[in-house]
Amino acid sequence: MTKCFTAALLLAGALGAAFAESAPLAPTFPFAMPSYDAAPTAVDLSYLNKEAAGARGFVRIQDGRFVDGAGKRVRFLGTNFTFDNAFPPKEAAPKVAARLRKLGMNIVRFHHMDNRSAPGGIWLPDRSGLDPQQLDRLDWMIFQLKQHGIYTNINLHVSRVYAGLSKEAAETFKYGKLLDNFHRPFIDQQKEFARALLTHVNPYTGKSYCDEPAVAVVEINNENTLLTSNWQTYRSMPEPFRGDLSAQWRGWLKRSYANTAALRKVWDAGSEPLGEEILRNGDFAG
Repeated sequence: MTKCFTAALLLAGALGAAFAESAPLAPTFPFAMPSYDAAPTAVDLSYLNKEAAGARGFVRIQDGRFVDGAGKRVRFLGTNFTFDNAFPPKEAAPKVAARLRKLGMNIVRFHHMDNRSAPGGIWLPDRSGLDPQQLDRLDWMIFQLKQHGIYTNINLHVSRVYAGLSKEAAETFKYGKLLDNFHRPFIDQQKEFARALLTHVNPYTGKSYCDEPAVAVVEINNENTLLTSNWQTYRSMPEPFRGDLSAQWRGWLKRSYANTAALRKVWDAGSEPLGEEILRNGDFAG
């Protein structure tokens, strides 16, 4: 490895010296990519999105692939809209959608909308509900995407901080992740948000988001699982979360097994007795 690295450095140095002795490069020029350019060019991919998103019905899975309502395969190429990018000024939305269509994109993922209030999020300042003005901008943006053949991916819980999440718990469980898999108050808060957003009728499409075929995906909970933390995280989990999880776990065991003997029979299947201790001071008492 050292010899290869040294050889690479020598080669890079030799190439650098060679280029330094060669003729000077031709004058450079600025190369800017316009934000709203949708003019037809040789690399215009707008033809890929010939009809409105969802025109053939809801996207579904068939034989392990995405297909539209007519059974035609759908391949997705898209990007993220995060924070205030999910709520652009209404005059900019058609230009953004046209630009994305020209680039060949056919899906936009609305991400981190739940993090804060306007202008970077969807909440009212006191977090009591959805901000009507922000919601109107979102509706208009999604309508414009639909008209340009671009589907929508709506994310629900990404970076919202739940009411009732203590500072202590938030240091370990950022945004309440992991905890909202089992803690009922957080689950209820998230269901309330999902219901408010997904049953809201977009006035520009005339459909709620749960009935909108241009919505290809709804992500319920982003990067969130019980399996990413180690055992020590559970042992040090503060109340009321630790007691809540323990009670649910014990309740599931009682419902699943008639008694402790039945539980041991299943959970001990394939296990072998421990061998003799081979470490001196094996209990680390010394």
